[in-house]
Amino acid sequence: MDNVHPKIESSDTEPRKDDFVISGPFRLVKPYHFDFVCSVKQRWAGQTIIDIFEKEFKGRNRAYYENAFKVGKLRVEGPKKKKGRVVTTDTLLNQGERMRHHVHRHEPPVPNIPIQIIEANDDFVVVNKPPGIPVHSAGQYRKNTVHGILQAEHGHLMPMAPSHRLDKPVSGILVFSRNRNAAERIRKAMASGETKKVYVARVLGRFEKDMLVDAPMCFDYNLAKAIVRDNDERDMTSSRKRRHEDDEDEKEEGKKNDPKGDSIFRSAKTVVRLLAHAPDGKTSLVECQPITGRTHQIRAHLSHIGFPIANDVTYGGTWGGYTSTVDLAKSLGITRNLDNPEHTKKTIIHGSEALDVNDIVPEDLRDDVCPHCPYYVARDYPVDLTPLWLHARKYSFCDQEFLAPYPTWAKEDFPSLQ
Repeated sequence: MDNVHPKIESSDTEPRKDDFVISGPFRLVKPYHFDFVCSVKQRWAGQTIIDIFEKEFKGRNRAYYENAFKVGKLRVEGPKKKKGRVVTTDTLLNQGERMRHHVHRHEPPVPNIPIQIIEANDDFVVVNKPPGIPVHSAGQYRKNTVHGILQAEHGHLMPMAPSHRLDKPVSGILVFSRNRNAAERIRKAMASGETKKVYVARVLGRFEKDMLVDAPMCFDYNLAKAIVRDNDERDMTSSRKRRHEDDEDEKEEGKKNDPKGDSIFRSAKTVVRLLAHAPDGKTSLVECQPITGRTHQIRAHLSHIGFPIANDVTYGGTWGGYTSTVDLAKSLGITRNLDNPEHTKKTIIHGSEALDVNDIVPEDLRDDVCPHCPYYVARDYPVDLTPLWLHARKYSFCDQEFLAPYPTWAKEDFPSLQ
């Protein structure tokens, strides 16, 4: 291929149907040259561009970044760079300077599951999000997202933007706004507490008593998980009045520094109700209604009361299932070693089955200096596509209510839901 003058995509380039390749249960993206631009963050200041990229973007090794800088694919530019300043691989960068990387991007695979459109009108598009697919562009994902796939397959519905988000392993109702007025309506509904979200989760143990979990929490970014502070859990009959406390009072009451002094505990409340017990009594299906909206709130609250989501390894699930990339790599005995040409990332977890994705990229889509070619799947850590047993079942706002069908993991062992 023409590696001297390849077609370079930017964040404005729209995904197309022929950008994707289906390989068995996976949806892959054809590798493409991408113009990645970012500014030097405060915590990056005082480091060289090579040090920053080696630490923050680990899919490529130091030798690659040094060569990319040498040939001009990695550079510093932009309004924050002083005129006449010469930047070398030893130059310490300042906050706000703009870094640019012309990268040959290999996006991680996602499950090949159709995105069901539940409602599409002039204001909103509502879909049943499959598990294992991120909502929007983030990190290594740009096209292999719910928004990117919809853009490629249902371009007539564009433009639209997500009004809220669901974590990658979570499935269920996801709402997109198609215009500013619609986005503002749902924003105001969220701010005033007029939206209602109902999730279903499959938890360990025999859950018996409906309750309001009232336990402040914060999110620890070093641990990549929520931390819950002990508080009283009240049964529904004694707590019904407290569910409607003024939200501003809740925020003030819930704020408290954690022992490290680097996070804020905020009020968090979740109503948990029993739906059914599995015939073997080992798991229960529960309905969860978050009154507040904290990161990982439902997952952390269920763990806090002793009923973690059964396959949520991060919060105490023991059935094996979705886990972090780093922990998954350790369990599989995989270490990142991009200096080893034999090291490849082709192990993908799909349900309980470990599969190898060995698809080879056609020669005209390869890049001579890319360490991930000739494979579609990048040489990196494994990707976990196991569905988390948490599903956004119902979403209500602006006098509208949308309902998603129960997922397979909820229907298989709970005959009463049929």
